[in-house]
Formats: sequence, structure tokens, C-alpha cells
Amino acid sequence: MMMTSQPITPTLKILGIDPGSWVTGYALIEPVSTHRRNQFQISRMGTLRPPKTLSYLERLAHMHSHLLELLSQHKPTHGVFESAYVGHHPQSAIKLSETRGVLLAAAFQQPSMKVHEMTAPTAKKAITGKGSTSKKEVALILRSFFPSSSVWQSPQGQDATDALALALAFGLTIAIHDALGAAHPKTP
Repeated sequence: MMMTSQPITPTLKILGIDPGSWVTGYALIEPVSTHRRNQFQISRMGTLRPPKTLSYLERLAHMHSHLLELLSQHKPTHGVFESAYVGHHPQSAIKLSETRGVLLAAAFQQPSMKVHEMTAPTAKKAITGKGSTSKKEVALILRSFFPSSSVWQSPQGQDATDALALALAFGLTIAIHDALGAAHPKTP
């Protein structure tokens, strides 16, 4: 279904971030055109993966500086971070929270980017209609959203596809809100 009311800003760039203390996934999407509010293309997708020889604190510094570099190079307008969750291992939860903090600090250094959070089930529900869909199923559905994207020429890890799910879910949410706003204009 194509929505063609008012065009969205051509500079919309959404960066999804799936924080991890060893591997952080990222995906940058943009609208296909200013007239296709619900169709996106992948501009960049991958992972921040510090060398295994680095200490934990050095890994945090590595991820911070590499995210700053990515933000400076691509200048996203929105950054969508996966919300933290508490697992069964307190030490892992602490490290994940610290990693998120370092990455969020980098994001807030990009003044033109608005920072958002989204839970994994919310992203899954926006893409598949079901918040409990497996990561593997979400990855398959994402491939169908972007069948001709060159990013699929090399294997994409789960962290990168999780970040893509966050970015796309946020983009679709913007498109729906814009469409509803156009369908029901505000009255003074």
C-alpha cells in the first residue's frame, strides 16, 4: 500500500543500534524517495567489533570512538537504541548497561540527531505483527523488505539485523504517524 500525501523530509536518516559488550550492531536506513513514506533503503549496515585483545574498558572506548566516527560520517537524524533488558546474569546486565551508556553518550554528542529507545518485542511486532517472533524469522522478513540491497551479499550477523529491525520499526512508525496526521489534519 503506497501512501503519497505530504512528502517527508529528504534528509531523514534512521540509525538503529543494538548494543552489545562484545559486538554492537548498527543499520542506517533512509526513505527511497520523498514521496514514499513507508519505503526505505539500507544505506549502511554492520557491526562495531573491537579486537578481542582489548580489555573491557578499552572495548568501551573503541565502541564509543567508532560510533562517533559513524555518526559524524553519516549524520543520522534519529538514533534508535534497543532498550536494556535484565537477564539472568547480573554481571552481563551491568556490562550491557555500561556499553549502552557509552554508546548513548556518543549519540548525544551528535546535536542534530534525536535519540530514541525501543524494546526488541516492539520492533518485532512492528515488522512481523508479533512481538515474540524469533530473531531468525525477523531476519528472513527483513530480507524480504530489502530484497535488492547489496548488504545481503556478505553475511550479516544477528546484531546487525537486530539493529535493522529497530531502524525499520521506527521508520514505519514515523510513516504511520505522518499518514494519520495527513488523514486527520489538526484544526486550529
